[in-house]
Amino acid sequence: RDMVTRYGRVFLWNHPDSGIAYLLQTDPCSIGDALRAAWSYQPSPSAPLSPPLKLVTCPLPESVPLATGIFEPSKSYVLLGGIGSLGLQQAHWMYQNGARELLLTSRSAREGLRRRHDYTALRYLDYLEKLPGLRIIVAATGSAPTEELKKAVGALKLPVGGCFILSGVLVDRSFVSQTEETFEAPFPAKVDAFKLVEEVLPVEKLDFLVTFSSVSGMFGNAGQTNYARYELC
Repeated sequence: RDMVTRYGRVFLWNHPDSGIAYLLQTDPCSIGDALRAAWSYQPSPSAPLSPPLKLVTCPLPESVPLATGIFEPSKSYVLLGGIGSLGLQQAHWMYQNGARELLLTSRSAREGLRRRHDYTALRYLDYLEKLPGLRIIVAATGSAPTEELKKAVGALKLPVGGCFILSGVLVDRSFVSQTEETFEAPFPAKVDAFKLVEEVLPVEKLDFLVTFSSVSGMFGNAGQTNYARYELC
């Protein structure tokens, strides 16, 4: 980019915003202009090196894939703690990148959202369930997480390809106000989730197992000494 003039453009091969595939779909004329500009600088046909560039008009494809899907449509994916706002956004991103069957879980699922009056999350979940080609199972693990998760996984039509652990519990208090119980509260949501995955899912056959962390473990956050301690561990 440093080598072009202020009116120049750079065409990067696979960049999401200025790559060839993106421009063919959004601004194909710019590609033609670039080729014609290059053609004008070609040597004459009598030159011993570099034969002249010949432009050939060909029909553009109806659609150009901008990126290769990260997730496989032939597999399903599990999101533990996937009912919260972060989990729903994660599910949407996975759909945009190839996933077509998702299992979203939490302790109380939709009922928890209604109890908290989280209507934004409820509408987001409703939107996801109406996306074409996407199958979503919403499961509440409740007081019997192992049995409930096994039941939910059994309802999947596709083999499980991977799992994201997004579960988390916050008990925000100043350090002097923490009790032993409140200080240890964030741990089970993450640690027990690993045990649950080992009991229910074939971990050795998964493409990935990812758990979400937080910057609070590095930078800290007011009232979250207990959560930051977990993140450091």
